[in-house]
Amino acid sequence: MTELPIRALRLDDDGDGRAWLDLTSHVFQYARLSDAEVEFRKLRTADQRVSLVEDDGDPCPRSS
Repeated sequence: MTELPIRALRLDDDGDGRAWLDLTSHVFQYARLSDAEVEFRKLRTADQRVSLVEDDGDPCPRSS
């Protein structure tokens, strides 16, 4: 079994923030968030730490 890379996700980064919110919206079956909602949630969660596992470049959530 191959180990998947784990990296810290920066929720205040535009790419990482959008990727994380799109992933959680998909997992919990929410509609894709608007840009305004993404900005609001990035501000609200900026101090949180999230780890991200990538499988062939596709993000997979991991709780720590």
